[in-house]
Amino acid sequence: MVDRKGEPHESWARRVAERFVDSALAISERQPRVEQQSLMREIARRALWHMADAPAEARNLAKDLEIGGLLQPHPRDTPPGRD
Repeated sequence: MVDRKGEPHESWARRVAERFVDSALAISERQPRVEQQSLMREIARRALWHMADAPAEARNLAKDLEIGGLLQPHPRDTPPGRD
């Protein structure tokens, strides 16, 4: 993963990516959810295309998402009791 020297870069990148994705979703908010998901998938695909070792990066991201999913609910999941 990231060593201590890389943490500020990761923090900066995380903040910028959060704003970028939120902006992309805001722009497409009037589109159906399936269109928004297609947009996010294409953004992720294009971003991976520009990385040196895209398959390894994709595997690491998938692993991070699996672990992260265990730690917190997805933003679009229904909270317990609000089914």
